[in-house]
Amino acid sequence: PLDTVRISEVHYKGYKRIPVKFLEKYFNKYRYSKISIQNLEKTINQVYGTKYFDHVTYELQPRGKYTDLIISVAESSPGSLGAAVHYDSDYEGSVLLNLVLRNKLGKGTKLFAQTTLGNNPRFKVLYLINSGSKIGLGASVDLYSLNFNRFNEDVKSMDYQFINFSETAFINATLKNIFNFRAGFEFERFTVK
Repeated sequence: PLDTVRISEVHYKGYKRIPVKFLEKYFNKYRYSKISIQNLEKTINQVYGTKYFDHVTYELQPRGKYTDLIISVAESSPGSLGAAVHYDSDYEGSVLLNLVLRNKLGKGTKLFAQTTLGNNPRFKVLYLINSGSKIGLGASVDLYSLNFNRFNEDVKSMDYQFINFSETAFINATLKNIFNFRAGFEFERFTVK
């Protein structure tokens, strides 16, 4: 079985919204080198793990003593919307809404927004600027309110409301889609009424 190959050029097919530079950051290291098929397949999995693509495949095309590497991608949908209903006897009912956008607010960006509507509302947004295998930027906002009761034996004696607000700005690095490192600043404020 084939376990190594000498690569000459790397070509890309199927990208539209994703800039080719994003793919080059992962695959240009294979140009003019002898590569392991196992390492190539690990890189394919890393690129697929970004969730920017539904499919990432490769083809080896012989060219004299060398071989051209052709990377074919099928970009994933630019976003998704989700909704759910939740009910339990402690917190009662709520509606959960979730939105994910990829590359809609700029190239290499991801936006995750989530809100909970009900007695204990929550709003959370995470925005990432991903530059492939390099360091990216991110910011998040999280605001929620939680109502709870204090009981004296079986009698409700007090109602409390906990309100939390946090903002975060950070740099972000992902290593092989296994480890995610962040460093940044966070401001958090909470009150109890």
